[in-house]
Amino acid sequence: MPVTIASLIIQERNSDGFNEIFASASFQDPAGIENYYRLAALAEMDGPGNYIIDDDRLQDGGTIIIATPVSPPNGKLKRDSITVMLQSIDRTAYEYLRTVHELQQEGFRGAPASPANPASNFSSGALGYFSAYSETAKSIAIPK
Repeated sequence: MPVTIASLIIQERNSDGFNEIFASASFQDPAGIENYYRLAALAEMDGPGNYIIDDDRLQDGGTIIIATPVSPPNGKLKRDSITVMLQSIDRTAYEYLRTVHELQQEGFRGAPASPANPASNFSSGALGYFSAYSETAKSIAIPK
């Protein structure tokens, strides 16, 4: 079931002298159903670049706000608008993306990560996941 983005705002955050641009989407979570979300932003690339995943475990039936970074490494966007896609994904896709993120974070912390494969819904040791999802999108102009 598609979940509609109710509002979308652009925020600029300055951290350690580096400006980052975030798109924050808010939406109403359907109550009483386990929901998993992937929020992806189109800013510089032809396909989704940054994405954030979330579930409704602590927010079932409430308003959920998710912010995703949309800045390229130099902090300057080439486009004058951003499109954000809210995808309702299944639990196996969520678990795959969550474990990929955790494995990536281990490498960023500087500690050697134990070799591991992310959770997958493929058998026979294949990597990746299969997913069908519903999606809604909303665009917003970038303030100059």
